[in-house]
Amino acid sequence: MAERSEHDQFSTSLGEGADPRLGSSTDRYSSDGRRWDVEMSVLPPHLAAIRNVMGTLAVHLDFDLDAVADLRLAADEVASQLVAVADSDTAIDCGFALRGGTLTMRARVRSPHPDGARSEGLGARILASLVDSVRYEATPDPHEPGDYLITTTISKRQAIR
Repeated sequence: MAERSEHDQFSTSLGEGADPRLGSSTDRYSSDGRRWDVEMSVLPPHLAAIRNVMGTLAVHLDFDLDAVADLRLAADEVASQLVAVADSDTAIDCGFALRGGTLTMRARVRSPHPDGARSEGLGARILASLVDSVRYEATPDPHEPGDYLITTTISKRQAIR
């Protein structure tokens, strides 16, 4: 597997039952880091589950109510953007992590469109206004020639109280 930068706190490894072409999320954490992984088919009705996981995590991790609402909207936007460019037979693989007071969501799909990771347009502006950082990435899929792994990563830091 390709070496990932330290800025990408998510790496891939194959999990039991995972789409072997996409992989599932794993992470290198300090002892206080926590992570949660979700993988599901790319059907529009499933987007609510991703939004709800993000909202539930944010509430349980003691984010304020405005941040919870922002994170739910951001997770929905990320999933919607990725489902729009995903292969119909792939899964959306989401990893959620808390590290040092920052909640991060990394979502990935397999797509034939290398430009599926878009950093311009209304959706990108919406995401930028809801979270502290957004990163888009498209890399060639090593298991499916001609396909790409499209990844969007968002992060939001807890407010200091």
